[in-house]
Amino acid sequence: MPKDYKRVLLSLEKARQQGLSGEAAINAAFEENARDLARVGGG
Repeated sequence: MPKDYKRVLLSLEKARQQGLSGEAAINAAFEENARDLARVGGG
């Protein structure tokens, strides 16, 4: 599984646990992944 995809899935689950759903959860997961330093560093 690609690392970015796995990170987004984990972020999406975290957003849903915080009460977000649908597009709001997807946007929150995307934003969290975009700011993730591991992604920038290629890790």
